[in-house]
Amino acid sequence: PRVLAKLRQAGCLYISYGCESGNEEILKKINKGITLQQVRNAVKWTNEAGIANSVNFIIGHRDETFQTAMDSVNFARSLPASFLVFYNLVPYPGTGAFLWVNRHGKFLVDTNNYMEAISYVDNKPIFETKEFTREERLKITELGFSIHEYSNSFHRSGALAGAWNSGPGLAAMGRHAAPQYVFAGERPSGSLRARQIQEGHRGRRH
Repeated sequence: PRVLAKLRQAGCLYISYGCESGNEEILKKINKGITLQQVRNAVKWTNEAGIANSVNFIIGHRDETFQTAMDSVNFARSLPASFLVFYNLVPYPGTGAFLWVNRHGKFLVDTNNYMEAISYVDNKPIFETKEFTREERLKITELGFSIHEYSNSFHRSGALAGAWNSGPGLAAMGRHAAPQYVFAGERPSGSLRARQIQEGHRGRRH
């Protein structure tokens, strides 16, 4: 907390944290070296310091399943972060993740033109496994986006304005300092959408 207070005094307005997964076992498998409680503490202390923050998650880790990905969704919903962001894993050639997909999964893009075919902008699954299919990954991506959309709109609506009494607030960061995906509430909120996707998933599996 002391470091965060000093950062705020020095003019820091935004910190982005890479949690990657809301499942403790997945965090161990990817050698992240953190716990979920540490993430909770980081967000709490950053808020107390008056610094806007985001927590980022990745969909599709080694041995990921729909349920472990839902653990990430549910953990994200529990965090009082300014922004919550989900990305699909992009395995780059020469990395352990790329070799693992070659052995245990199926690429969904042209591997002969791989670097041109992949994109963070589209945020679509690059690969799938039998344990975590393309359709399931798309559901998690949609849900992750709805949580991001909700948290972004909630933050900008002024509902969190009390956290900014001691500082200049998010507006002082400038309009390009954080993701700008704000919509008119056409989608259900994160919690409702989570129930809809989980119920649909259970109905399809049983």
